[in-house]
Amino acid sequence: MHGRMLPLIKALFSETNPGPAKHLLHKMGLCENELRLPMIPVRPATAAKLDEVWRTTGLGATVSAL
Repeated sequence: MHGRMLPLIKALFSETNPGPAKHLLHKMGLCENELRLPMIPVRPATAAKLDEVWRTTGLGATVSAL
């Protein structure tokens, strides 16, 4: 399980939290992707990486089944 989740873990820590976590929670429909200053949403390149890792690991389907 750890090996399967490692790409996602690395992607989640590619920028300062809670930006990456909020991005994925928003994709799951669990919250809005709104942050108060000085926190900012993730960069578009990071968002694309998060989306790719989420999709390719199959973890999105696992979480939505819960």
